[in-house]
Amino acid sequence: MEIFYLITGIVIGVVLTYLVFSLLNKSKTVSKKEFENLNVKFNETVNTAKLNEERANATSLINKELTEKLNSKESSILNLTSQLSKLEANNRAASFDSCTFLCI
Repeated sequence: MEIFYLITGIVIGVVLTYLVFSLLNKSKTVSKKEFENLNVKFNETVNTAKLNEERANATSLINKELTEKLNSKESSILNLTSQLSKLEANNRAASFDSCTFLCI
């Protein structure tokens, strides 16, 4: 009778140990279908990240070109403003000279 209890205890212990380890093992693994879905999402995310990086680089290049054009236009405006100021000064001087010449 004691052997029966011993064998029953061992069998129950083995079954319980198997159940515990199988449940722990299942909680640490991912099913193949879920793994494939996550892998597809990961690949899509990587591709999207690459596209966004390319767009950012293209936008940065366009921004650099436009900044250079803007700086060029600003220097042209400054140059033209300087020339206008010189012409206005020459015009005032010429009108002052003609006034002094006529007024004498």
